[in-house]
Amino acid sequence: MRASGNVGRSPANRGFVIVAVLWILLALSSLAIIFSAYLAASARALAASDLSLQTEALVSAGLELTAYQLTLTDEKTRPQYGALHFGLDDASVGVTFTSEAGRLDLNYASKEMLIGLFVVLGARKDAAAEYADRIVGWRTRPAPGSENVEAARYNALGYSPRQGLFTHVNELALVAGIPEAFVDRVLPFVTVFNGGPDVDPTIAAPEVALAVDKASGKDQRRLRGASGFAEQHRRGRAGPKPAKRGIDGAEPVLSDRNLDPLPQRSPDHIRGGDRPRRQGRALSGVVLAKRRRAAEPGSAAQGRMMAMLAEAQQWFEQWIGAVATTVDGVAGRFMRRRSIELDENGDGTFTARLAVSKDGSPSMPVSFRLDHDAPQPPLPAEWKTAFDGSRIEVRLRSDQIVSRVLDFPSQASDFLDGMIRAQVDRLTPWSAADAVFGWSSPQPIANDRIEVAFGATAATKVDPLIRMARMLGAASVAVFAPAVGGDGAAQQVTLLDKSLRGLAGPSVPRLLRVGLVSTAAAAAVSLLLNIYLGGWLQSEQDDLQHRIAQRRAALRLDANGDSSGLGLLAKRKQTTPSSVMVLEAVSRVLPDTTYVTELRIEGNKVQVVGLTQDAPSLIRLLEQSPQFTRATFFAPTTRAANESAERFHVEANITAYFGSGS
Repeated sequence: MRASGNVGRSPANRGFVIVAVLWILLALSSLAIIFSAYLAASARALAASDLSLQTEALVSAGLELTAYQLTLTDEKTRPQYGALHFGLDDASVGVTFTSEAGRLDLNYASKEMLIGLFVVLGARKDAAAEYADRIVGWRTRPAPGSENVEAARYNALGYSPRQGLFTHVNELALVAGIPEAFVDRVLPFVTVFNGGPDVDPTIAAPEVALAVDKASGKDQRRLRGASGFAEQHRRGRAGPKPAKRGIDGAEPVLSDRNLDPLPQRSPDHIRGGDRPRRQGRALSGVVLAKRRRAAEPGSAAQGRMMAMLAEAQQWFEQWIGAVATTVDGVAGRFMRRRSIELDENGDGTFTARLAVSKDGSPSMPVSFRLDHDAPQPPLPAEWKTAFDGSRIEVRLRSDQIVSRVLDFPSQASDFLDGMIRAQVDRLTPWSAADAVFGWSSPQPIANDRIEVAFGATAATKVDPLIRMARMLGAASVAVFAPAVGGDGAAQQVTLLDKSLRGLAGPSVPRLLRVGLVSTAAAAAVSLLLNIYLGGWLQSEQDDLQHRIAQRRAALRLDANGDSSGLGLLAKRKQTTPSSVMVLEAVSRVLPDTTYVTELRIEGNKVQVVGLTQDAPSLIRLLEQSPQFTRATFFAPTTRAANESAERFHVEANITAYFGSGS
């Protein structure tokens, strides 16, 4: 009986390629999400760091510019308070300043003034007197030969009082007995830079003005001394708000409902451990800020998603711009930009000439007048071709330029942009937004200062030239103005240098976008083809393996049959003489004195040719062997004259069976 089987594909193996591809897509999607999150986090971190650096630079520029503006006036006419606004890069900076004469000086204020300030800020009268005594003890040197009672108060704190002038208002935190909350309240109203016991009431805060009135013995029922700048910013000061009744219930002083009782400071705070937290409290400028209300969770998530998409789009546009700039730079190495000099004449016309004349380029200058941003008369065809893709260098007349020589401290070299921009409205008839201005490289002069040549003109003078250059297809335009340096030497100031289009053409960003979209589409099509073709090839491979498995199973099942392939092979192996076995049998039969020179096996016959001493005996020996029968000579036996043995030619039939497993 012949058994047959049907070996099919396992259902678990079906769709294996699709599952693998899906896992790969999932892994790639995870990597893309992780990478995008990393890029977003990195962008936010870099933006925060960049914002911090920009803020620090803007604060430094504001301080430098304010100090510079104040030094421009003499001491008698110098303002006691004011505000300054200027733009730097994309930021708008507002600086508010006021003189330290509106604050109490910790080193020179009388004890009565200090007591009055402490009472106004909400302290009880006995506590205010104790605080004032401690401040006076901190700043007063003990008399020679007397007992230092003040130093004994600090033995438990681990340090000694300065018993000298305050060097910083934050030293108030080291004075024994003054609570930390009260120190924070006092800091906005005290200074160490007043230099005297008096306070200017026109710029003093209401709290300081009331403290002065109390020290003078006046019983005021209303806040006074809040005129001018102080009254304007009274609500924005860092001091407390007015209350209907004071802590002691006697006067309508300024108070805080969290002040009574005042907590005592820990030794770490007394030793100045909280100084970094209070750094900048004594600055004269006032910074106002508003805090936005927290967004709802859903809107916050939507906002974060929109922010991430905006960041991704911004990154994509930046990448496009960077690649376009790189392409433009590479193109600039192989393409030399044509330069056209455009000089303004006395009658308001312009004369254009090529800086370097080439073959096929116009060699004669051309003059024209601008009329509605277009040259009149119209330019010849060769000049239009010359303007296309060229760099236009415009040189204005000196009577159209406002020129100045400016000097600054050498440390201001890093802030020239902001400092000069803030003075445009003072140096020229125009504001910074309505002027096109520039300056030369700073040159060092005496007294550790630098000097620059400044030049400016109206933006309405330059804008028609830019529009004309863009209309003619120019690659860039630069505007220069004559200026005179401090030494009288003529200089050239660049007022504007603007790129209108790249050398590689305006289509590079568009081509990059098309290329990226095409690449993404090709990748998607390749992935789909891979999924489809991969599945088809896998199906074909599985079908082929299935057929091979069926044939192998059939061969294994028919191995015992005579007509099977394995049976035929086994029968042929058993019935076909083996050359090695025939040679071994011949070696056993022939005597040691016989030498075989030829051995041929043809079918079931073997022919042996060689030399022996007794050729007829070989027939008998072969007949006696079970592997050979019907041995005979198939050629005559001969003996050569120079040979001592007989040359024989014997053939015999080979037994057809050598045994199973032989």
